[in-house]
Amino acid sequence: MTTTVAKTPSVPFGAVTIYSTINAVEAFVDAVQTWNARRITRNTLVRLSDTQLNDIGLTFKDIRNFPVEAGKY
Repeated sequence: MTTTVAKTPSVPFGAVTIYSTINAVEAFVDAVQTWNARRITRNTLVRLSDTQLNDIGLTFKDIRNFPVEAGKY
């Protein structure tokens, strides 16, 4: 009985490091963009009157609990 072993190509260490670094930078940029979008949304909602908030189904309490930190939904 013959066993076949799949051979994976070796990758230079530098390529793996660069790939990992790029992924980390992309994740950081995504987190900052998400945080900023939520911050802008919250600041815009704070400026609305109670009547306007009621029209869109929110209350001021909902805005206070609106997550601004990246990664919190």
